[in-house]
Amino acid sequence: MAYTIAIANQKGGAGKTTTAINLAAAFAEKKKKVLLIDADHQSASTSLVLAPDEENCALSSALVGGAIETIKIDNKYNLMPSTLTLGQTAEALNSIKTPAIRNKKLKTVLETIKDKYDYIFIDCPPAYNSITFNAMWASDFCLIPMRPDDLHIAAVEDMFDICNVVQEQGAKITPLAILMICFDKRGTLHRHIADKINEKYPNMLLYSKIRNNINLQEMVTVHKDVFSYDKNCNGAIDYMDVANELERKIKAITKKEGE
Repeated sequence: MAYTIAIANQKGGAGKTTTAINLAAAFAEKKKKVLLIDADHQSASTSLVLAPDEENCALSSALVGGAIETIKIDNKYNLMPSTLTLGQTAEALNSIKTPAIRNKKLKTVLETIKDKYDYIFIDCPPAYNSITFNAMWASDFCLIPMRPDDLHIAAVEDMFDICNVVQEQGAKITPLAILMICFDKRGTLHRHIADKINEKYPNMLLYSKIRNNINLQEMVTVHKDVFSYDKNCNGAIDYMDVANELERKIKAITKKEGE
């Protein structure tokens, strides 16, 4: 059965979509069966698919009890795409007054397909809405990407608060790690921000960091993940390091829970 990981940060520009796409690809490179879910109004879909079908929004369909459809990306991993119609689905979910029903739609969907995958990644929207709650309820873990600046420190705190809220409601999600992107280890400010995060959230900041890399920007223009674009670049190396560290961390957590 798959481990489901929500990649979330309420602040824009945190690298959620880039991280979701490239971690899905990294685990696929490790021969894992992977599903990437676009829950952010076309973010992952338009990054990977030139012309997503507006009439075939797989995530919206699944959330309202319709077909569960995926697209194979580069013959490596599956994508459950979305389009702007997901916004209409969010409004429909909001009309459901009972949180226990409204927030568990995606969890119910994934329970029917989790046996097909090793890892499921959810690219979450930068919004505090029903889609975010569905993603959090459906996930075992939450990965929080951030840029090394003070504004993102506050955003990380918000994400821990959201995790606490859904945990109090009964969700089983666990904050997994904080991932720092656009990191320059030579920069005093970046090291200072990393130190502040380590002090505030011990053992949460990943040792692996994502360096600035032009390939991570260029891959979007050709609708590929960084491994398909240039598997030898720093971006690919960094995301594989992150994948390996996350896999070790998940194994350690699950082993401890099983004791």
